[in-house]
Amino acid sequence: MARLRPLAYALVESAEAAVAFTMVLDDLPRKSRQKAEHGRIAASMGATRTLSVDLRRLEGAGEDGVLVLRLMSAANDLAAANRALRDCAAGLGHLRMHMRDGLRRYFIRLQCGHLTEALPLIEEVEKSDTLALLTGRVSVQARAGYARLQQCLKGGASRRNFERYVLSVRNSVAFHYSRKVVSKALKARARCEQTRYSHITQGDSIDTWRFNVADDIEVSAVWRGLWGVPDGADQRAEDDRISGFVSELCLDFILVAGELCSSFVQKNAAS
Repeated sequence: MARLRPLAYALVESAEAAVAFTMVLDDLPRKSRQKAEHGRIAASMGATRTLSVDLRRLEGAGEDGVLVLRLMSAANDLAAANRALRDCAAGLGHLRMHMRDGLRRYFIRLQCGHLTEALPLIEEVEKSDTLALLTGRVSVQARAGYARLQQCLKGGASRRNFERYVLSVRNSVAFHYSRKVVSKALKARARCEQTRYSHITQGDSIDTWRFNVADDIEVSAVWRGLWGVPDGADQRAEDDRISGFVSELCLDFILVAGELCSSFVQKNAAS
């Protein structure tokens, strides 16, 4: 059976290719540009296929079947959060650009929350003879992603970064409004003349209203307090580096779960 192209990495590659494509497009005659653009749009729509699942057979697979479903759920959540992160600036419009950075950080926090819950599933995969065997049969990209996820488990080489950049956010600010965290960030910003003042954007609907002051507090709470980014550092560069670490782990998990679960279903639960 033909193998589907890893969609998680295809998304990343397509974003990079779009820049190069636009540069080439500018040098083409008008009719050639239109033809090439139509071809690019058709290609970017991608393709899907349906794999029917027999839930009775899946139930018969025992704990492995249950674990596969949990992997699927985690992959769905991570894919939704990652996609929303990439899309958050594209459709805002000029009246909502004041919300962009805050929304971006929200989806990073959301990814951190889902990653924290999803990573232990990788440990369970290792303990399953059936699923562990299948990890050796996935694509080269998926095996590399699986290895990076393993390094984030306890005792792994990337565990310290995972705890610092992912776990700390999930435990403190991802779905929490901790008095201690907010109080500490407020004190730090209030006592510095450069960060003493902030603002609130009042709109005529909930779609344009934003408490930017809360976004500023979050910068201090997460970027400074949890991630330890020094005051003199390039915030954008550090933001890209750390959020890139989080997003790459999301893509790794989506890719691994996509290939692993599909292979398992095809062998054990296809209808």
